[in-house]
Amino acid sequence: AGLVGRARHSFSVFVGGSMADKPTAAITSALTTIEASSDWYRWARDGGLYVTREELIELGDRAIVVDVRDDDFEGGNIVGALHLSDGAFGVASVQTILSAVERCSASAVVFHCMESVRRGPRCARRLKLAMQALRQIGCTPPNVAVLVLEGGFDGWVRRFWREAHRVENYKDEYYMYQEMEQAGGTSLFITPDEPPSHPAYERPADQPATPWSSAGAQASAGEQASIDEPALSASVANGVTTTDPTLRLLTLNIWFSRHQLTRRMRAIGDLIASHRPHVVALQEVTDEHFASLTTHPAIAAYCWSAPPPGGSAGWDCDYYTMLGTRMAEC
Repeated sequence: AGLVGRARHSFSVFVGGSMADKPTAAITSALTTIEASSDWYRWARDGGLYVTREELIELGDRAIVVDVRDDDFEGGNIVGALHLSDGAFGVASVQTILSAVERCSASAVVFHCMESVRRGPRCARRLKLAMQALRQIGCTPPNVAVLVLEGGFDGWVRRFWREAHRVENYKDEYYMYQEMEQAGGTSLFITPDEPPSHPAYERPADQPATPWSSAGAQASAGEQASIDEPALSASVANGVTTTDPTLRLLTLNIWFSRHQLTRRMRAIGDLIASHRPHVVALQEVTDEHFASLTTHPAIAAYCWSAPPPGGSAGWDCDYYTMLGTRMAEC
């Protein structure tokens, strides 16, 4: 079935094997917290959600690819991808994705839009919040990583438009790659200054710059456009810019108890991903708690202090303190 499996069965982990009223209400409530035009690129970037094309290929059938493009979907797509548009993303979209995950025993859901800067990260955030809401009411959605494809379909189709096992439904009138190639055109590899050629796609004016795409017109005119690529990776990626003097500090007693340990550590990871503090201070940490916490993608963005020699077993009490920062490289 190509890169991903195709969903045919309903998701059966919900109460009674169907979308009962309580789970539906929980998902609906979670989705309403995400505004239609909200920007979640930095959340995805700082949380380590982005994967490369090569990493997606390596995932193979373990990944469900979700294409959230709207009118710009026509003209080609990743083989086997689910099409669930950003503009209509709702409870049914969540159900479709989780059904596919269950049916295919997938370990990852990979979202993308045209450039994976706005719509892809936004829908990834929606799914994560929906799954969190289900857990909070006692449901058990599958344990699956939520990721975003770097460069989106634009980067994918530029590289793989000739390969039928990577791109299906390709129509040259939308991208003109075959025509350009026959005419001896320029390289098709993605560059930040070359926007997608799809006639139904227009880069949002306020879209931030990324390592694979330039900023929109409004963002280019603002302060963000003054950050060159080396500065982007060295300072913005760590949450610090010369124009933002604010230092965000999060301190939390995580409670050394093993009660619902995994669920609590996942919630703490979500909290850190949401607030993106520059420095995190965690109290009452044990080896087991920190091991569980580090499975959350947001934690990988931080450089953490070393635990005491011997960890919990070598300390004079059952727990210790950990400090993490995004302001320096490990």
